Amino acid sequence: MSTKSEKFILERKEYWEKTYNIITQIEEKGITSLSEEDFLEFPNLYRKICTDSQTAKMLDLSPDLIEYVANLTTNAHTILYSSPKKSADRFFDFFSHDFPFAFFKNWIYILVIFILFFGSAILTGVIVYKNPQYVNNILPKQSIEQMKDMYKNEMQYDLSQRFYMAGFYISNNISIAFTSFVLGVTFGLGTILVVLYNGMVIGAVTGLLISAGSGTIFFNFVVAHSAFELLGIVLSAGAGFAIGSSLIVAKDEKRSHIFAKKAREVVPIVLVAGFFIFTAAFIEGFISPSKIDIKIKISVAIFSCLIIIIYSYKVFFTKIYKNISRIRRTL
Repeated sequence: MSTKSEKFILERKEYWEKTYNIITQIEEKGITSLSEEDFLEFPNLYRKICTDSQTAKMLDLSPDLIEYVANLTTNAHTILYSSPKKSADRFFDFFSHDFPFAFFKNWIYILVIFILFFGSAILTGVIVYKNPQYVNNILPKQSIEQMKDMYKNEMQYDLSQRFYMAGFYISNNISIAFTSFVLGVTFGLGTILVVLYNGMVIGAVTGLLISAGSGTIFFNFVVAHSAFELLGIVLSAGAGFAIGSSLIVAKDEKRSHIFAKKAREVVPIVLVAGFFIFTAAFIEGFISPSKIDIKIKISVAIFSCLIIIIYSYKVFFTKIYKNISRIRRTL
């Protein structure tokens, strides 16, 4: 015959375990990692275990049971009613939990976009470099002449022009990123077309200018800002492609629900993409066209890449290593 404590546990075990799992997920990955269902259900679970804690004391159940439910209640209360985090803490949590979690869940889509974007750029660049006449199949004649004329000599702009350029680059780059993201609703097809087109344009311009003898001037202009700009576009397009792919594989659940859920999931990716694009536009407006020595511009590019590499190592690779180690310990 089961005791009162055992019967009490059996009746409530399922939602106790669910509460514990939600608390653990929030502590490890942040509250944004919760599904919509768990997010909405958590307050109800908290009220249930509060009642259970008082009931266990009134029924004078086993001390271990009373302590377990009390600890569960305390942990849930801390999460629900703790004071909002300071901006600095929230910023740290975003880059240490929210973004990595979103990235890991959608890395395959981002990788596909990365390959398509840089693959089309490199392939088109090589083709146009070896056969400059092919650029006419990609760019209008007027744009071709403007590009050649623009990079004949070193660019020189005054301060007011640089402010204008920074605003223009922010608007232009965000437009590309936003378009590639929003077109994810076309089951990802629109995103892929935008990515391929922009990759081909970048490759065509690069191949054309190198073949025309303006490669050094072109490199001098693009080297400082390219890392943040191109990765920002890839991340934004990857988020859009993730949404499109989720709509394709939709089965039992309504596509509108899947779209809303996936859109919330990729928000951190879009925010980081926006940060990259804004930073790149600032560099492109004020540093890239300046008379600063090319060595300094290369240093800016190296510093940008180092930030990305160090962050990736500290957050991504260490998390992967920990997960692998945890799996090995369970085997």
